[in-house]
Amino acid sequence: MLRDPAKAEIWRKRGGEIAFADMDATTQLAAAFKGATGVFILQPSEFDPAPGYPEAAKLNDVLTTALLAARPERVVCLSTLGADAEVDNLLSQRTMLEEALGKLDLPVTLLWPGWFMENAA
Repeated sequence: MLRDPAKAEIWRKRGGEIAFADMDATTQLAAAFKGATGVFILQPSEFDPAPGYPEAAKLNDVLTTALLAARPERVVCLSTLGADAEVDNLLSQRTMLEEALGKLDLPVTLLWPGWFMENAA
């Protein structure tokens, strides 16, 4: 799923099926997810959120509504190490996402990478 049509060709050449959608558009997301074997979620972070994380709550509602409408075979979500923190912090946005996905009657796998290696060589 892409937002920018200019970036589509490179993914088509690699065998990808292209769909266009914005993360805050339920109907577009549902259409993009429809018929998918799997959906990988990499939800954007809000680094200066309003108190209570209403931006994350809205995205979670849009995402879960779209997933329920499309019913892909499975969902994989990139979360983060620390999403289980008991003290409120920026990672609480991922806690909220995990909780929202956990309410779905779909197979969901959460990935909690401890770190990323951009240049292993």
